[in-house]
Amino acid sequence: MDDLGRSMNYSKAPIEEAIIAIHFAGAVPVERREKLIKKLLSDFPSREHFFDLSQIVALGKEGEFSPPMGVRLRAVEKPFVVIISQSQFAIARVGQYTNWDDLESEFLKQFDKAEKVLRPLQLSRVSTRFLNRIDIPAMSGTTVNLSDYFAAGLSIPSSLTLQGLAQFNLNFTLSDQEQKISSVVQIISMPDRPLIDHFSVKLDIDCVTDIMSRADIRQSLSMLRKTKNMIFEESLKQKAKDLFG
Repeated sequence: MDDLGRSMNYSKAPIEEAIIAIHFAGAVPVERREKLIKKLLSDFPSREHFFDLSQIVALGKEGEFSPPMGVRLRAVEKPFVVIISQSQFAIARVGQYTNWDDLESEFLKQFDKAEKVLRPLQLSRVSTRFLNRIDIPAMSGTTVNLSDYFAAGLSIPSSLTLQGLAQFNLNFTLSDQEQKISSVVQIISMPDRPLIDHFSVKLDIDCVTDIMSRADIRQSLSMLRKTKNMIFEESLKQKAKDLFG
């Protein structure tokens, strides 16, 4: 695990978004969440509600709305976004990713503020999620052999390659019994966000483990980091890594 858990330092890391989240054992009352939001607004003044779209569609009646699932707080000059809901507190790094230390430091700093406001607080899990975009050069009308780029992926029979691959979605779940970590991995085509003369693929790595208290967070994050690095390195072949190395 130690060797596999080390990730290379790539000159153009393909990470579009990186998230660290703490999950609560029970729902945090809206009053305490609002108190936390007010505390953080001085550093993150832009406030945006997000909703469960499936609930909105299911209601289907004019004048009825589902309550917001949570709030995202942003600041123009900061690359970080604070995400607060009744079940979790998270920090997301959007745009150009720098390094793990910056993300972890920002998370711990903001969670320290959150914990003081939200207590008493029972924690249940900590998670990381990294969304990577792999842009494979491909002129219009040409076929991409995904097995050249992904060790875990989709293989198309040669008899069907002339039709051209338009979309695909592969997902699988891994369970590390020794480290008590569960990981969901998705490798998905991105036809809705095209780059000219490229075939774009999203590698989404979501890792989670149980925790009992605040004292477990740092060690758990270290294990999650190693796991997500291992999955990233082992999911890609060298031809893919050369695109951003």
